[in-house]
Amino acid sequence: MPAQVNVAIPGDAESLVAWVVDKPTLSRYLAAARRLRMVTPPDWPRIRVAVLRNFTVEPLDAYASVKGAAAGFAVDVRIGGYDTSMRDSLTAGSWLFEYQPDVVVIALSLENLAPTLFNRYLTLSRSQASEAAEQTVSSIRRIVAAINERTTATIAIHNFALPRNAPEGLAEATSMTSLTSRVRALNQELGAIASGMGNVFIVDFERIAERSPIDARNWLAARAPFTPAILEQLSDVYARILKARAGRSRKVLVLDCDGTLWGGVIGEDHIGGIRLGDSYPGIAYVGLQEAALNLSKRGVLLALCSANNEADVDEVFDHHPSMVLRKSDISAKRVNWTNKATNLRAIASDLNVGLDSLVFVDDDPHQCEMVRSLLPMVLVVQLPAELSELRAAIESLDCFDAVGVTDEDRRRVELYRNEQARQAAQESASTLDEYYRSLGMTAEVRRIDHISATRIAQLTQKTNQFNLTTRRYTTEELTQLARKPGVEILSIRVSDRFGDAGLVGVAIVVRGADAGEAEIDTFLLSCRVLGRGVEDVLLHATAIQAEALGYRRLHGTYAATARNQAVSTFYPDHGFSRQPGDDSGWSLMLGDSDPSVPAWFASVELPTNAQAGAAAG
Repeated sequence: MPAQVNVAIPGDAESLVAWVVDKPTLSRYLAAARRLRMVTPPDWPRIRVAVLRNFTVEPLDAYASVKGAAAGFAVDVRIGGYDTSMRDSLTAGSWLFEYQPDVVVIALSLENLAPTLFNRYLTLSRSQASEAAEQTVSSIRRIVAAINERTTATIAIHNFALPRNAPEGLAEATSMTSLTSRVRALNQELGAIASGMGNVFIVDFERIAERSPIDARNWLAARAPFTPAILEQLSDVYARILKARAGRSRKVLVLDCDGTLWGGVIGEDHIGGIRLGDSYPGIAYVGLQEAALNLSKRGVLLALCSANNEADVDEVFDHHPSMVLRKSDISAKRVNWTNKATNLRAIASDLNVGLDSLVFVDDDPHQCEMVRSLLPMVLVVQLPAELSELRAAIESLDCFDAVGVTDEDRRRVELYRNEQARQAAQESASTLDEYYRSLGMTAEVRRIDHISATRIAQLTQKTNQFNLTTRRYTTEELTQLARKPGVEILSIRVSDRFGDAGLVGVAIVVRGADAGEAEIDTFLLSCRVLGRGVEDVLLHATAIQAEALGYRRLHGTYAATARNQAVSTFYPDHGFSRQPGDDSGWSLMLGDSDPSVPAWFASVELPTNAQAGAAAG
């Protein structure tokens, strides 16, 4: 009999994750999940995940805990009873609401939710099938509405797997009334639910089940369809949702040129010799560029970091007929012979983002290892040697997820291009005052509404440098907060002669500890408008609105982080002072001492004081 080998289980969280990645078996996931409860670092964000289900999902909790740990979260997963989702969500005192989840997963099988629709579809009339489908969507809407009413949780809804077989045979794919068409229509309706709510995500189980079919035998025996492959993919999606919810998305895709945007070396092969075109192998590089361009349309900034003569690279961008990317798509570039770590620091500085916002893509393993060693906060992606996998290497990046794609995201390249024009104008002006007045700046301060809520949530999650408290909010949390008496949530939009900078700042005022005192819960500004007095306008508006709510004093705190030291003196610099016995922040008596608007603003529009008199006292 062979000797039994005992495998030592690592004793810290990071080693546990690496141990599972090395051999991702069910037993390792289960063992690691148990150990993580004891060794997870106390400073990791703690996330409570509730799962509503109508089938057997275990051991999804173990997979989700380990994948969450890989993303730097301490994840606690609680799974509800079998097929009790409606009761749990509609009962105010249920375990679901006592648990106070941060994330709720709604994992419902259509086969169990509407068994006649799924299993005996051809026995139903068209009206019966439509009614069953409507009841299915209505049930999920009721669950979502009940969760939103009693929590501020992010909600992740599984859509439905397509039928494993074709009830109508060859006609299944062409019939507009087939079961497959019906399930796809249901999934579109679930998507519509999510698109109208900033805190709801769709977990694309339809796609996952197509790639990794369910375990049919276990489904029949124990209503347990998840294979290890499905568990891996689902928990990966959950981890992406946690990162998006926490604002941990990256902002910039930095691309090498030779061997990345095209095959070959432009300095040696010249424009006619590089591999780029509509046939193999050049088409593989076209695919990579198309994937990068798609990311830019989601708001990801593109940059170049390449060891080349700049004129050679410019020639490809300007004259090669198969180039997908254009110079206008590139927000920053360093094409020179300086080492790439130094160039990446310069790109981060140019774009006014942290190094942890960068994703660097290169085909050269030596360059990749050098950047990993010198700049560990940069995510480095070494391209695969197999050219057919180049596009997938970009499309599979899960670090750019956000809670929603806003108008500012879609216009991000334009916004940064406008900023570069402003910088050029500043360099040509003789004084700062002359430069500011030449901009013709206008500001518009507005209260939160359903249009701005997603962008405001995004700013709270992604802004680190000019952010006095770094509190993070989801769209639903902001919506609920705005309903509370004595609360004001303001946003500011800024424009000048170079264009509209978009919604760039947020101030949230809540009731303070003392009667008549307003607390500045959140005060933040996008890095693209720093140094132009926009913060003064926002603070002025905050003071005016606090007075309108009946507050007599404005109180603000500064919560120091590794990224926001530049605003440590913001309050004392703007007339706030320490109050006797109060070491937690600064206060400003409202009235004559209200912060003023800089003289170079051409116009400032403030919200009407519709809430005046709803006093905080």
